[in-house]
Amino acid sequence: VTESVYLAGKAWLIPTLLWLTIGVATVLWAYAQAPIDDKIRKACMGLKCIGLLLLLFCLLDPMATQERAKPGANRLALAVDNSEGLNLSDSGSKKSRAQILRQVLSIQGKSWQAKLDHDFELKRYTFDTRLKNVGNYKNLPFDGQSSRLGDALTTLTRRYQGQPLAGIVVFTDGVATDLEGELSLPEGMPPVYPVVIGRSAPKRDVALGTITPTQTSFEDAPVTITAQVKARGCDEETITAKLQLLNSDGEASAILKELKQ
Repeated sequence: VTESVYLAGKAWLIPTLLWLTIGVATVLWAYAQAPIDDKIRKACMGLKCIGLLLLLFCLLDPMATQERAKPGANRLALAVDNSEGLNLSDSGSKKSRAQILRQVLSIQGKSWQAKLDHDFELKRYTFDTRLKNVGNYKNLPFDGQSSRLGDALTTLTRRYQGQPLAGIVVFTDGVATDLEGELSLPEGMPPVYPVVIGRSAPKRDVALGTITPTQTSFEDAPVTITAQVKARGCDEETITAKLQLLNSDGEASAILKELKQ
C-alpha cells in the first residue's frame, strides 16, 4: 500500500502566498489600532490568521491518494523448510527451531497470513527433498531428509514464469543441503524474503560436509566414498552413518554399509 499527498492547485501557490502575506499584515495593522486588552488582541489576531491560512490552503486543493494492488491480483508464495534439522535447539533456548516455526505459522484470529491472504493469492509450499504444495501448515512433521533450498527457489521461479508472482517468503534456518557456496539465484526470480529461524549455533548437531565418490574405470572395482562429518556437542558419543540405496521414488530401499565412530 502506497499513500501520498499532493496539491492539485499548484498554480495558485504564488497568489496564495501573496494573499496570505497581505491578509496577515492587514490583521496585524487592524488589531494594533484597536483599544482592547493585550491578551484578547493576541488571541483574536492568532485566530484570524489561522482562519485565513486554512481558507487560502483550501485554494491549493490538497489531495490524498492511496495505491494498492487489487486483492488477489498478485500471487505470493510461502516456502517452509520441513527438514528434520529444524528439530535442533539453539544454545540457551528451551524450544526447538521447529517449535518456534510452528508458532510463527499458527493461524490465530487476524494473523499475518490472513492479512497477506486478503491482498494476495497466497500459495503455500514446504520443501525438503523436493517442493510440495500444501493447503496449510497445521501438521508439519519436520522429518525431511534434506533441505534443498536452492532447488525449491529454482522450481518456484520456473513454475510461475510469466505469472504475477509478487515474491517468495522463505522460512528456513539457513542450512541448505544442495548449496556448497553462495546461493546463485536464477534469472528472472521474483524478490525473495527470508525469515531465518535460529539466531545462534545449536546445542548439538551432526552434519555431512563434503562427500567425494571415487571410482576406477574397471567395472568390478569398488566405489570409494569419502565423507566429511561435522559434529557439535557430541563429545564422547557414538555417531552412526548409513549408506543406503534409493529406489526410483527417491526412498531408501537397502542399507549397503553402516559405520559407527
